[in-house]
Amino acid sequence: MIFDRNDNREVIALLGAGAMGCAIVRRIAAGRTVLFGDISEAALERVSSEFARGGYDVKTCRVDALDTESVRAFAAKAAELGPVKYFIDTAGASPNQAAPEYILAHFKGRGMAGFGGTFKNLAIGLATVPQKRIVHGPSFDTGAVFLERVVDVAKAVFDNLDGKMACVNVLNNLSLDCDCDSSAGAPVMQDIGIMASLDPVALDRASLDQIYLSDDPGKDAMVNRIESHDGAHLLDYAESLGLGSQAYELIAV
Repeated sequence: MIFDRNDNREVIALLGAGAMGCAIVRRIAAGRTVLFGDISEAALERVSSEFARGGYDVKTCRVDALDTESVRAFAAKAAELGPVKYFIDTAGASPNQAAPEYILAHFKGRGMAGFGGTFKNLAIGLATVPQKRIVHGPSFDTGAVFLERVVDVAKAVFDNLDGKMACVNVLNNLSLDCDCDSSAGAPVMQDIGIMASLDPVALDRASLDQIYLSDDPGKDAMVNRIESHDGAHLLDYAESLGLGSQAYELIAV
């Protein structure tokens, strides 16, 4: 695919043709050329048609956001069109594109779920944008409703991977709030260790147990965070769906 270059027209390159990226582009696209990149041909056809009807100068290019060379080629295509003003990356990797062998999570407290470990990582870290919306819901529900949504989405990701994964929780520098919280406080617990399992339910259960068994002076604050949000309900619900067992054997290495 060869593009005609126009040095007098700035270029916006959008990697990921989802709703969020398109909303951003609409605000800044006037008088500029927009290059959409996505792995889905259907998504590219949709946004191309939509923006063309709005009078925008639109180009498309198929790109795999998980392939470094593909992304570099996309950036080069944008530069062919003209001076690149903005390069916007809103692409999300679906489990169909990336089936990891290891799921690595930093275990910590969490404002809405009490704790965040493997299930938080599956439901937010590996979920698509629409799945993330399901977790939080239109009204940002809390309590059991929220916890069960986390598990439901985690199950969808788990099933999509056919359960072919090993889960790892890193329990060090544990803060009361999630790492994604821009105002998270300093860690209240220090190093407990690293735990791994093929069973995500057993892993998060064992991680919680290690907090309760710890003699770290910050333990009480962490336990209060977990129990104030009934965090254990997440594991009860996950076990009821057949995602694993809270019974486990702990092997120290």
